[in-house]
Amino acid sequence: MPGEDECPNAPQVVIEPFDPGRHDRSGFSCGTDRLDNFLRLSARKQQKDDFTRVFVAVTEGSPKVLSYYALNAHAVAMEELGTNRPPRVPRTGSIPALYLSMIAVDGRQQGAGLGSDLAVDALGRALNVAGEVGLKLVVLDVIGDGGKEVFARRMEFYRRLGFQSLEDRPNRMFITIDTIRAMFSER
Repeated sequence: MPGEDECPNAPQVVIEPFDPGRHDRSGFSCGTDRLDNFLRLSARKQQKDDFTRVFVAVTEGSPKVLSYYALNAHAVAMEELGTNRPPRVPRTGSIPALYLSMIAVDGRQQGAGLGSDLAVDALGRALNVAGEVGLKLVVLDVIGDGGKEVFARRMEFYRRLGFQSLEDRPNRMFITIDTIRAMFSER
């Protein structure tokens, strides 16, 4: 029996691979120009040229993009991690990582939990990738656009998900595949 707040016939939000021929991104506005411009102007080309993969949240049956994120391959130099180095990794060289390069929610959808849904979906995809190729971390850079208060909220959002900051670059955050694995096993 559905709960009081649920509507059994309401369209569901789905997260799916970005298809520039189908997904309408023209009205998307999260309030941060570089994130809006990436989706409207760069995502199609970067995906076509195999630099990134973009995933969008849409209401089932609608092409209108509600939110999105982008992933690409990355490597983190061991020295960047400092004392935050995960266990069982070499002391030198690079650590294979997945880079969560963009994540944004349209301003009209903010506060509805889509950001969390996107982040969890991205971490789930990272876990799937880790089952196929060597992958130790997911990394991201928290952008400072919007002022100190907005930046602090963004940092706290990722900390709640299990990300931690690099010592020398606090806006660069990472989470280990082991942490993601544990998070998903608790679900």
